Formats: sequence, structure tokens, C-alpha cells
Amino acid sequence: MIPPELERKAEIALENASNRIVELDKYIARISVKYHEIKDLLDVYSDNWVKYGQLDAKKRGEILSGCIELDDIIYHENPEDAYDPFR
Repeated sequence: MIPPELERKAEIALENASNRIVELDKYIARISVKYHEIKDLLDVYSDNWVKYGQLDAKKRGEILSGCIELDDIIYHENPEDAYDPFR
């Protein structure tokens, strides 16, 4: 039989872990929204910069491919490798 105090500690640890996951999900959702707002603006502005000769087309491609890499980080398929702000 498990001692009641140990069982209670396990319940608290599980509750804390659950709350942390919920907070992390909210955090990632906020980052995701902000990231997409910035990415959309960058896409439009950088296109104009290329048109008016303020940005090299190759450099724009590098910037936007950097955004795609960031996309992969935000939406990582393996949750263990995802960014955790609480670490």
C-alpha cells in the first residue's frame, strides 16, 4: 500500500506538470500568432524592398527561408525537442 503522504505528493506533482503543459501550450500559441503577424508583414515589406532596390532578391529568399526554419521550430513534430521557456 502507498503511504497517503506519498500519494498526495504524487498528485501535486501531476497537477503541477499538467498546469505547466497548459501554460506552455498558451505560450506557444501566443508566440505562433505574433510570429505569423510578423512573417506576413515581412513578406509584404520585403517584396516592396526588392521592387524598389532596397533589398537583394537573394537576401529576401534567405530571410524568408529563415522564417520557414522558425516555423519548423515552433511547430516541431517531436514535443520533447520543442522550446520550453520554463527550462
